[in-house]
This record gives sequence, C-alpha cells and structure tokens, in this order.
Amino acid sequence: MAHLKIESIQLKTTGGYDAEIYGIDPASSDCLIGELKTQYGGTASWDIHGRCRDHNTDCNFDTRTDEFVDLERLARSLVNEEYL
Repeated sequence: MAHLKIESIQLKTTGGYDAEIYGIDPASSDCLIGELKTQYGGTASWDIHGRCRDHNTDCNFDTRTDEFVDLERLARSLVNEEYL
C-alpha cells in the first residue's frame, strides 16, 4: 500500500499500548498507517477518528490528546475528502 511518509509520531492507545504512526494514506478511510507495539502487534491502520482496523477497541487512540489532535489536523489536510 502506498502512503505518504511523515515524521514518526508516538502515541498511546486507550488500552495503554504503544503505537507509532509513520504514514498517511490519502486514498483510504484507514488513513493513519503505523505499527502497534503489542505482543501480537505489527503494521496497523487507523481511521481519522482513531479507530484501529481489525483489532480490539483497546488499540484505538484517545482522540483528545494533543498528539492525536495534531495528527488528525495533518491527516485532514492530506486525505481525499471522500475518505473522511
């Protein structure tokens, strides 16, 4: 999957897991691309609302953190409107 590389952003999920976002896919509803740092983690994607694809809700982001708000603002400026 092709995506735009961004400076890596470290975030915590609502379940306390570490995650790293390193890309934005402007042509996907799961526009935040990164890695979930769990025992069963690996490459993962999240939508603009911080919901992690194909993982339990503990892997979602707290959308009220400053880091996520900044990331969401950047993603909204890059992602095709039909995927928001």
